[in-house]
Amino acid sequence: LVSIGKPQTKQYSAVGTGAISLATTVGNDFPKKKWQLRSLEVTFGAAPTTSQSLTVTRSTLGTGGGERPLTVLFSQNPSTSAATSILQIWEDNGIKMEAGDEVTVAFTNTDANTVKVEVVVEISDE
Repeated sequence: LVSIGKPQTKQYSAVGTGAISLATTVGNDFPKKKWQLRSLEVTFGAAPTTSQSLTVTRSTLGTGGGERPLTVLFSQNPSTSAATSILQIWEDNGIKMEAGDEVTVAFTNTDANTVKVEVVVEISDE
């Protein structure tokens, strides 16, 4: 996906009717590269009715110059609205990540809805 003059992006996705846990693998896919979290899109087969949070966290694998604590980047309880999708776009330069950082999207999905999660990242040329 490398284009001259355009940033390199990668999409990570998961679909299921049980608990969702999608982890990026940027550290394996692009070793020693800094990157940015650009967007999160979640689509539910039906609006969730059970109160539980969809959470996006950052963890560090330790290859980017030291450990960082687990950090919550985004959290939302989708049962508080009748929406069947969530779209979160981090404008400008996204959320900057170091080499070794990974992002995990987690949702318990007690209602057993079909859930599709997509995360888009942009890889730095540094």
